[in-house]
Amino acid sequence: MNALEITHLHTNIQKNVLGKWLIIGFAQVAKSPKVRQHFERGKELATKHLKIFTDVLLSDDLPAPTLSDTCVTDSTTQTFSDKLMLFHINATTAESIGDYGIAIGASPRRDLTLAYGRLFSEIALYADDGVEMMIEHGWFEQPPMADNRKSLARK
Repeated sequence: MNALEITHLHTNIQKNVLGKWLIIGFAQVAKSPKVRQHFERGKELATKHLKIFTDVLLSDDLPAPTLSDTCVTDSTTQTFSDKLMLFHINATTAESIGDYGIAIGASPRRDLTLAYGRLFSEIALYADDGVEMMIEHGWFEQPPMADNRKSLARK
């Protein structure tokens, strides 16, 4: 395994650990059962991805970061709205999709690119479900769009 592949694995482990901590905390305080279930699913995905990345490192006799959930408090007091928490998780999920894509492009190993591709698909579906939930609740606004030149030309 080359140094760049090891770097991407370690980086994606660290980001999944942070994401998992955030999701655990958000799940503890979410008011909506549907939002809470979404966060719990995200925790399961992060746990799965952490195991896969860690196993890849360990199978090549390389050190893997130790994992712990001790950084999450036991608070159940909602500090942020479900809307803000869901937006934040959607944004970090989108960032993870990009990180996995970069890792795919940087790795000549077929086993790693296939693993990243499979995991990429999983989090893309998770992200889509998060966006659908935001749309359903009226929390998602259409971003600014480019002008439709064909439509303008017909006027």
